[in-house]
Amino acid sequence: MLPYHFSGTQRQVRRTIYPPGSAPAAGVLWQWSGDAPNQWNSYDLEVANLLEDANTKNLQSVDLSQTPSKFPYIINLRMMSQTRHGSGYVRNVRRIHAPGSGRYTPAPAGAAPTVTLPSATAVQTSSATSSSSSGTQSSVIKSGKVWIVRIY
Repeated sequence: MLPYHFSGTQRQVRRTIYPPGSAPAAGVLWQWSGDAPNQWNSYDLEVANLLEDANTKNLQSVDLSQTPSKFPYIINLRMMSQTRHGSGYVRNVRRIHAPGSGRYTPAPAGAAPTVTLPSATAVQTSSATSSSSSGTQSSVIKSGKVWIVRIY
């Protein structure tokens, strides 16, 4: 095997510093549902920042066609949906904390991962809690179109 050597070549590195309230700084991903079941696609960082800012300001919707991106969509932050101008086609949208953000819990073998959403994003519309004889508790919360199941 040949030893690894540094080439000595200097390369430019693009670095962006995001404000503390921005989506990347908070470890937040904004995603839209794809065409395949359980397929989620992340918005680019500029759109994610716009959505995070609008969400922080409790705005009901964001018209992306009126932003520098000019994407032909209206994002409804209350319904967590994306509607395309012209066709009216609607897709689901979600806001999650990214792996590595400190709020993502990897799953043990054979179990689904869990993502803990901050209370500011979860509007509780219905809830149930149960306990088992082993002392395990679980809760189910419906938040908009998303069901959050916690087992603790």
